[in-house]
Amino acid sequence: MLIIVLSMWVFPASLTTIAQDSPSADLQPCGERPGTITLPRINYNYYCLETITQTDVGRPFAYTALAFAENGSLYATRPLQGQLIHLADAEGDGLPESEQVILSDLDRPNALFMAEDGLYIAGGAHIYRYADGELTTLVDDLPSGTGYWTGGLVVHDERLYVGIGVNCDDCSLDPDRGVILSYALDGRDRQVVATGLHQPAALAIFRGDVWFTDIMPADDVQYPHDEVNRLVVGADYGYPTCANECEPPLIPIARGYAPVALLAYEGDAFPNLEGQLLALLAGAERTAQLRGPDLVGFDLEPERIIAEALFPYDPTVYVDTPFAINMDTGYINPATNYLNQRGAGFWPQRLYGLAINTQGWMVFSVSDGRLMALRPR
Repeated sequence: MLIIVLSMWVFPASLTTIAQDSPSADLQPCGERPGTITLPRINYNYYCLETITQTDVGRPFAYTALAFAENGSLYATRPLQGQLIHLADAEGDGLPESEQVILSDLDRPNALFMAEDGLYIAGGAHIYRYADGELTTLVDDLPSGTGYWTGGLVVHDERLYVGIGVNCDDCSLDPDRGVILSYALDGRDRQVVATGLHQPAALAIFRGDVWFTDIMPADDVQYPHDEVNRLVVGADYGYPTCANECEPPLIPIARGYAPVALLAYEGDAFPNLEGQLLALLAGAERTAQLRGPDLVGFDLEPERIIAEALFPYDPTVYVDTPFAINMDTGYINPATNYLNQRGAGFWPQRLYGLAINTQGWMVFSVSDGRLMALRPR
């Protein structure tokens, strides 16, 4: 285990002693907030879409993974620069727009998880923990190199879980990749807990279990669905082929949508989302049909899964209501695809990170360097 003590005049002293971000006062009406925008279209019955900040640095991966601290500070990764970014509320509006680079020379940081004992960071071959002014390297030998970046990261029941994507789409697969690995919190006791994965880009805690996404090759018709799965320890999820018994996806999503972030909604801001699993769909890059970008809430009922897009949404252009997913085709939303084609969505940009603060406000990142917020109207 390697511990690096960080200079206190360069970095915030602690995750808990960083100057408290301004508590949210009563929100101004949506139209009076300086960052409010009207495109992309959203459901104006509930949400106000606001630009927090925008940067040219590191685009399109200016902010990939996002995680809130309890005091309202936001942390973001900038993988190509090897940076961890801290954003604080300097304007008193409750949005974290003031940026400071607090860590550099990390190994392609691309996943964050805020736990009680600190901020966990994964990237490349490494898992780190940052707390009380110290960066601790917990793991330095994750399978990495060519292929997909290290994926999602969570802490659950005193264990770390991290997603490892495959090394390629059209070559001999590395048997150490395409898996979810688990470690004790000190980085020891490595276990392979799931196999048969392609790109497990996001991990989340939902209903007391670890859930994760798996993104399939966007241009390969052998794999019709991206997936949202519940972790079953020891299960084979079927990529590239299912030799024996394989675990089917619990939420199939049509290939190309690319679910890059996953979170259980918690907070008081939007009671309509309580109990839903939110998936941020980056959007298609190499598919014949335009799919996404979308932000979707999934309501898992006993006999069906209900999907509702938070954006893009415009009932004056295309009526969109919650609908039950066809488990054969997976989530496909003609309304959001149409709105993206019409320029009422985020396309041709892609979406990357998603975080929810203690109030239930949602923040997400866009490939053009923007951080955006969804807050009550």
